[in-house]
Amino acid sequence: MKSLKELDLLDRFLFSVAMEDKVIHKNVLEILQGEKIIHTTARTEEIFQSEKLREIQKRVNQLKLSEEMGVRYMQAWEEKAYEREEGREEGRIEGRKNLIGILKECHIPDEIIIQKLIERYGLTKEEAQKELLCIE
Repeated sequence: MKSLKELDLLDRFLFSVAMEDKVIHKNVLEILQGEKIIHTTARTEEIFQSEKLREIQKRVNQLKLSEEMGVRYMQAWEEKAYEREEGREEGRIEGRKNLIGILKECHIPDEIIIQKLIERYGLTKEEAQKELLCIE
């Protein structure tokens, strides 16, 4: 038997066993669609009257309407985007340092290393020279 982490969309468990439970079925569909599902039949209406789900939906709507929360959300999003970009730049620098180290171990001349940094990473000659000096 597979663990929960090993299950995927093709497994019988998800679409046969779990989806037989009407509340789970509705909750999964709402999560996948990103919106509350509205049905008009009496049978489905009674299935979808989960108190917990209504409370979550109410809180989400309140947060969406709150200007302060919108501003805080945008600030947090911008901070995370900035942090991700900083992390990417740190990764690029680390990658260049590794490349320089490997090329130096292979006794590649500095001028060729500088040229490779310019070609591969779009650095100026001064930037490439500076990175080369940081490694030495």
